[in-house]
Amino acid sequence: MSHIFFGNRSVWKIFELNHQINVAKQELIIFSDKKKYTLSEIELLRDDKLDPDIISEIVQNSLGLIHSDQIVIEITK
Repeated sequence: MSHIFFGNRSVWKIFELNHQINVAKQELIIFSDKKKYTLSEIELLRDDKLDPDIISEIVQNSLGLIHSDQIVIEITK
C-alpha cells in the first residue's frame, strides 16, 4: 500500500513531476521572449536597417557614455 504514496510511480512523484514540468514551461516562455527581443535587436543592427539612435543607445548602456546636452535619469527596478 505504501508504494502508492512513495516510490518512482507514486502519487507524490506525479505531483513532483507535474511541478517540474510547469517550472520548465515558465522558463521556456521567459527564454523565448528573451530570444525574440535579442533577434529584434540584431535585426535593427543589420546594415540595411542601421539606426543611429540604436547605436547611441547601445553605446550609452554599454560604456556609460552620454552627450553633454543629455540628462540621465536612472530608474532602478
